[in-house]
Amino acid sequence: EKSIFRKVLQVLVALWYEARLDKNEIMSLYLNEVSFGPYITGIEQASPHYFHKISSDLGLREIEYLVATIEDPAHFSPQQSPNVPGDVSGRLERIRSIRAEFDPYLSRACEKV
Repeated sequence: EKSIFRKVLQVLVALWYEARLDKNEIMSLYLNEVSFGPYITGIEQASPHYFHKISSDLGLREIEYLVATIEDPAHFSPQQSPNVPGDVSGRLERIRSIRAEFDPYLSRACEKV
């Protein structure tokens, strides 16, 4: 449902969060609530499900992959399609370009990996 009321409510909620939390806290809340597939809620459940490791042990490429799957986790799931890396490559490129825009030092370091 994309009503004007819903959009206004989303803006108000976003402003409320931004007034009370810093960006790291907001990101942490989001990553712990977002769906990464059926019965997989949050990064702590997604990490072992997709990569067989805890979230603190994920590498940057694995984190990028999880972020790329948020839009449609059922479609981008490695368990669902052997062609997932090709399917998700466009989203990964978009995520990397956004990251590069906001953190050029991190992006240069990642190119060496």
